[in-house]
Amino acid sequence: MDEGSGEPLSTRRLLARGLTADCAVIVISAAAGLTEVTRRHSQLVARLRIPRVVVAIDRMERVDFSQARFRGLEREFAELATRLGLDGPGGTGRPERLPCIPVSALRGENVLGRGTHTAWYGGPTLIQAVSISGADADARTAPLRMPVESAGGDGDPPGPVTATGTVVSGAVSLGEEVIIAPGARRATVTALSGHDGPVDAASAGEAVTITVDAEDAPARGELIGAAAVPPQVADALRATIIWTHDAPLLPGRSYLVRAGARTVTATIAPLRYRLSADSPDRVAATTLRRDEIGVCDLRLSAPIAFDPHVENRLTGTFAVLDRLTAELLGAGLIESGRHGDVELAGRPHAVSAAARAAVLGQTPFVLWLTGLPGAGKSTIANRVEAELHRRGHHTCLLDGDNVRRGLNRDLGFTDADRVENIRRVAEVARLMTDAGLVVIVSFISPFAAERRMARGLFDPGRFVEVHVDAPLEVAEQRDPKGLYSQARRGELRDLTGIDSRYERPERPEIWVDTATLSVEEATATVIERLVTDGLVTAAVTRPRR
Repeated sequence: MDEGSGEPLSTRRLLARGLTADCAVIVISAAAGLTEVTRRHSQLVARLRIPRVVVAIDRMERVDFSQARFRGLEREFAELATRLGLDGPGGTGRPERLPCIPVSALRGENVLGRGTHTAWYGGPTLIQAVSISGADADARTAPLRMPVESAGGDGDPPGPVTATGTVVSGAVSLGEEVIIAPGARRATVTALSGHDGPVDAASAGEAVTITVDAEDAPARGELIGAAAVPPQVADALRATIIWTHDAPLLPGRSYLVRAGARTVTATIAPLRYRLSADSPDRVAATTLRRDEIGVCDLRLSAPIAFDPHVENRLTGTFAVLDRLTAELLGAGLIESGRHGDVELAGRPHAVSAAARAAVLGQTPFVLWLTGLPGAGKSTIANRVEAELHRRGHHTCLLDGDNVRRGLNRDLGFTDADRVENIRRVAEVARLMTDAGLVVIVSFISPFAAERRMARGLFDPGRFVEVHVDAPLEVAEQRDPKGLYSQARRGELRDLTGIDSRYERPERPEIWVDTATLSVEEATATVIERLVTDGLVTAAVTRPRR
């Protein structure tokens, strides 16, 4: 990590290398000293638990190889290391645990060999300090762990049950009892095969095919571990999140979590806290921005097998990915699985959702209207509900303004609050459709990720997205609530379309252009599509009163 070149190693690149590195070299410019980047990267190295850290005070020629300057920076970094616990539990700042080396890469001083300008320094050269770092202790001493990359044995007739992967920690040998997680299936190793054929054992870093006497073949993404020391299994985690993307982490949004070879969906709960850049101090926060580190809880769509990061940093990490693009957004260091909270399981009801719908004589579904403020969502939603009611359907309208007066009155208009706003509304709409109702939702719902999340709560065909479309200039001319005028005057922040983005639906079931269609025409367009899809009746089914 070069702090003086103007091109510091990005947090994303540092994270990618640091998750498996056994030595980190923190490079500090003798002239610039401990910068904010130094402190942030040191915090990250401490969190990653890289086994050995070497500090190089570079560009000593710029301070005339001053021993006083070097000793001052050495003490300053030792104080930082103590606060971060960087040099061991509790932090001690001892030089033998955290070697600090005066270096001039330009002149080769203390890099490969000794120099003539730092006779006052008697410690190791940079190459010596790095070379004695040794192998990763986790890989050598941790119990057997091998993520399954591929498996065999499900043919007809079934062949030997095999699993192929790379041993990331510990070792496996013939006749050993192993456990296949998260299913907790026990098996005995009956054969091992490496690159060059059969072997008696395989250790960390080696690719191997394991044959076991299990009835069911392991699946890709499962973890083979030592039966005597099995991995933990959970579908909820507490983790330290290191965020590396420009777009912030938003609690309530669904992301992909990839742990080893297994990928599941995860929803991040509100942050517990964010970490200060240069100390373990906890800072209140609702989101994480690029290069920030925080602690939060995650609920997973399926259980994963893991070890806490403090026990095995090779099986205690995961990547956070975008659900749509699979782009890397950050990484997580697992602190623990579910601890002390109650596992909530759906309770079966005596009356099913289908039975409730049958009594009402209708097909329950959600009609989700999205669009800019002033596009006409609420007006069209009210007209559609009136027409559905006239045709005999039992409906409920959830409008953004009304819901924010009650259920969501505690939420503002930041991106994080908008995500939580839609999550709550989507869950309420799902419960209402379970009651047999036709639910009309009229919310700006600006983010595609949350609209995808909402759609995922419903069976195929039971979520109808309506893009109520109007150009920004048209919506701003209407401005029925005066919101755009306030935003232009700087009196209102985070208004969608002005200083908060709106992500247009790519493939909505219904599209209405309210710049060219009247309210009656837009309403008719929606009703016609619902009739065509068989979701509503084509005519009035009860007498009007």
